[in-house]
Amino acid sequence: MATSVRVALPLVALLPVLAGNEAALAQQPLLTLNQNAYSRQLPGPGLAFSLQGRVGDVSVLVADLQTGRTRLFGADFDLALSNNVVPLWFGSPAASTQILPFWASTLPAGVPVYLQAGSWDPTAGLSSMLASNVESLAAHDQLEAIVYRFDHLNFGAVGVFDRTQSSRFQALPASRRLAYSLPQLSMPVFQSLAAISPLHPQGARCQMALRAADLGGSGVNERLTSVRWRPMFGTVRPESLQQFELRLAHSDVVPDFTIDSFSALPVNPGSGLAVDFANNPRSGTEVVGFSGTYSIQPSNLLPSGYLPFPLAQPFEWDGTSTLLLETRTSPQAAPSVTRNEMAANLAVLSSPLPNASMWAVAGDSGQPSPLSPAAVASGRGGSLVYDLELELERTVSFHETSWLFTHSGTNYHPAILGSHVPAGCSLLVEFRGATFDFATVTNWSISQDVADGLPFLQLRITLTVPFGASDMPWVDTLIVPVS
Repeated sequence: MATSVRVALPLVALLPVLAGNEAALAQQPLLTLNQNAYSRQLPGPGLAFSLQGRVGDVSVLVADLQTGRTRLFGADFDLALSNNVVPLWFGSPAASTQILPFWASTLPAGVPVYLQAGSWDPTAGLSSMLASNVESLAAHDQLEAIVYRFDHLNFGAVGVFDRTQSSRFQALPASRRLAYSLPQLSMPVFQSLAAISPLHPQGARCQMALRAADLGGSGVNERLTSVRWRPMFGTVRPESLQQFELRLAHSDVVPDFTIDSFSALPVNPGSGLAVDFANNPRSGTEVVGFSGTYSIQPSNLLPSGYLPFPLAQPFEWDGTSTLLLETRTSPQAAPSVTRNEMAANLAVLSSPLPNASMWAVAGDSGQPSPLSPAAVASGRGGSLVYDLELELERTVSFHETSWLFTHSGTNYHPAILGSHVPAGCSLLVEFRGATFDFATVTNWSISQDVADGLPFLQLRITLTVPFGASDMPWVDTLIVPVS
């Protein structure tokens, strides 16, 4: 990561130059570089920048090799202000462009340099200090480079990130949220469902397809840490299920509950879960979230009206796929009747299809009683959606760049990122390429070589933040040298 480089660099290549005073146009200092990537093979046009700020302020522009959160004279700087810090310029903020002598050939390739300005009112003293945004630059060994800036993120950029930051891609703090399974236009079931209860004491196997749209998925990974069900009619009876399993998986099944306006029937009745249980989870994604005794007690009913399922192993949900929940209730040693029912809604009133749930329950539709859930391969289904509350944790933010055009026969080199990655956080960069007609689009890869020879390049950057972190990771500029 760029911020881990701690070698001594000849930053004297960035010599301070005094500039004239001009009228400032902004209050909070705004630093803009005309160029972020410099080829060491070219003489270079000099370091051109503009700094806007309060009228009458005095400003200093500094460069550092290390980022960090540093409070100085009451202002929060994003530079470490380390031993490598070098003052570059001293003057008054002005809208016009300033040019400093700059020799890219003296800087090592691939090592970002971070610039930030501090401005203060000389009549008020240093306590009036304001810090500008950070701008980064880097030298490279190729003649060309793709440069992607993040100062446009508030204008329809794809991703999940802190949109209050307009000059960089910054992660959001880790968060928790509640999601609910019921589709918007579904209708509650007001009759007993004891005969097909997933908690049937003589054995049951049930799969439930929870669509990403209903759960509020945003395409970013979230960790499922709790699943709760609403008891039918709010009634909870003490019960101990001696062997109960909760399984979770991704699924490519997306039930379509759209109703045809002419026939009043679903337009895509075959879009739901398959009759054979094995056909519904995506291969390789299933996780056993719990296996053991499930004690159901009225005292566990939450004020929200939901009762927790046991979940010992959280599930990493991709935020895009259907979330498939499966319950397996093994038969009890002593025969008994269903004591607890799960509330549910019907997503479609005019037809049992498409299947939002699939179940095999002891004694239902020819199933044996008792029923071993592991031994049953298929069941029957309907547009029944159980009323569930899910707790999800998000610790990642991501941004996908637009498709960046170069030319055919391109050789991409490792990306250079002006970034800040505090301890405990992480940064991941992935690449993919495409042909001129986009008939071929590669899979995402951690190597830029996946796009070699292709004229279009796209990058996806993922930032991960632990709970409790106050210092957020960010990326200011992304540079991909090209030959």
